[in-house]
Amino acid sequence: MKRYKGVYFDHAATSYPKPRAVHRAVTRALTEEGGNPGRSAHPLSLRAAERVFTARETIAEFFSLPDERGVVFTKNATEALNLAVHTFAKKGGHVLCDDMAHNALLRPLYALEDEGAITLSFFSGRESADAISTQIRKNTVLLCATHASNIVSRVLDAEGLGRLCKRHGISFVLDASQSAGHFPIDCPKIGADAVCLPAHKGLFGMMGAGAVLFLDPRDDYPAFLTGGSGSLSLSRGMPKELPEHFEAGTLPLPAISAFEAGVKWVKEIGIDAIAYRVNALEKSLKERLGNLKGIALYGGETGSGILSFTHESHAPSRVASLLGDKGFAVRAGLHCAPLAHGTLGTLESGTVRISLGYTNTKAECERFLKAMQEIASET
Repeated sequence: MKRYKGVYFDHAATSYPKPRAVHRAVTRALTEEGGNPGRSAHPLSLRAAERVFTARETIAEFFSLPDERGVVFTKNATEALNLAVHTFAKKGGHVLCDDMAHNALLRPLYALEDEGAITLSFFSGRESADAISTQIRKNTVLLCATHASNIVSRVLDAEGLGRLCKRHGISFVLDASQSAGHFPIDCPKIGADAVCLPAHKGLFGMMGAGAVLFLDPRDDYPAFLTGGSGSLSLSRGMPKELPEHFEAGTLPLPAISAFEAGVKWVKEIGIDAIAYRVNALEKSLKERLGNLKGIALYGGETGSGILSFTHESHAPSRVASLLGDKGFAVRAGLHCAPLAHGTLGTLESGTVRISLGYTNTKAECERFLKAMQEIASET
């Protein structure tokens, strides 16, 4: 299978192409570090364990996490969010969530609500922290927020929400699936109890790894997934200390190695440089795309490289298909975020989504605009 030769505008789903350093890291994990980390004392196992340890250190440093033990590896952001919600949503409590949340966050909350374990209500991401504070109840135990939307370029004031939660003594879980690698994330500055993220999007790792970043790793969290831990084998339960408490079974070493390599690559390029390129491309596209016949754009903000639009004569699926025929990889539909589409007024039809990344170019955007002009002129 040959490498994709079209224009890739689906970075909100996963970044592409991956840096060479990520390819090398995966190969090294499979050939030079191919043992099971923490399970044996032979060289391959020890090298694997060392790679996992250095990956924790690299990731903790990148997100300013004070203790690398707070880096808990998961297989993706969905598992990370499930773990975080399970950890902080206390039975009988009230939970607040933003109106742009992805199903990866919504469904764990809905499941708890359906069980009668929590009550759930929503706030608008456009509201100020002071306005949101009026929705906090006596039994509010958790606030969940989507740092950056996966449909439009809407970014929440995470630091403001962190201060709000601290004032009211409630836990704070932040979904950084679309912001990690695009914007600086300083865990202590934000103050979230848990930041959840995938490796394969803005951090340019591969699918199969994600993480929960616990700001204050403790040994009294409830169990989430139990099984082999490589230590304390005589114990009936999981080790209490993080990260082992939440990392049952064999870790995905190649994906973790790629995770570390992707973070190092992003750090080398620089968050500011990445944000500058993506923002410049997004602003240019948004201005010119919005001037095309029959095009409606959604979301007034810019900055995270995501544009959603519809055409008055063609369904989003039709536009995406036509773009695919012209060599453009985009996504159409509800993007696993029905609540957000309800907020935007696009629940019935969905939208066409363009999501930009650092690897995109001005020339690709020009080609896209030309293709959209051809499609928009078809009535």
